[in-house]
Amino acid sequence: MIRAIVFDFDGLILDTEEPVYRSWLEVYEAHGEELPFERWVQIVGSTTTGFHPQYHLEERLLKLGVASSSTAEWVRGHLARLGILERFDCMRCRDDVAHVKPEPDLYVAVLDCLGVPPTEAIAIEDSPNGVTAAKRAGMRCVAIPNSITARLDLSHADLILASLAEVTLQQLLDRVDPPTETS
Repeated sequence: MIRAIVFDFDGLILDTEEPVYRSWLEVYEAHGEELPFERWVQIVGSTTTGFHPQYHLEERLLKLGVASSSTAEWVRGHLARLGILERFDCMRCRDDVAHVKPEPDLYVAVLDCLGVPPTEAIAIEDSPNGVTAAKRAGMRCVAIPNSITARLDLSHADLILASLAEVTLQQLLDRVDPPTETS
C-alpha cells in the first residue's frame, strides 16, 4: 500500500534547472568563458560540492593578490591564521620592493607576479596612501575605510564602499568598470 508521495522540487515542481543554467551561461559568456554542459549536469539533482559554477569561474578569471607595506612574515602569519593564505596567488610585501605605498612598487610587483596589466585589475584599499599607490600603478581602486581611515580623504578612489558585503562581485565589477555602450 502506498501511503505517501514525495516530490523533488528543482526541475519538477518548478523548472529552476534551465533558467539557472541559462543564467550561468550568460555570466560565463560575459567573461569570455565557456560553461560546458557536461560540467553543469554534474550538479543537476545533486549539490554544488563537486562543481560550483561561481568558484569555477573565479578560479579561471579572478587572480587574487596581496600588496602590503607590512613585512611578509606579518602578513603571511595572519593570512594563515585566518585560513585564507592559500586563496592568494601572489603576495608582495615591503621586503620585496624598494619603496612602499604611496609609491606604486608593491602593486606593480603583484601585477607582474599575476601576469595581469593594471588596466585589468582592481585594487581594494583602506588608506589614502594605498589608493595613491594603486592609482600610480595605473589601477582602478575601491576604497573601504576602516574606523581610522574613515576620517581621511579617500576621494581619489574610483569607488568608496562601507563594506564589500554591500555588493556582489558582479555589482562591484559593474560599478568600477561599467560596460561601454556601442552604437
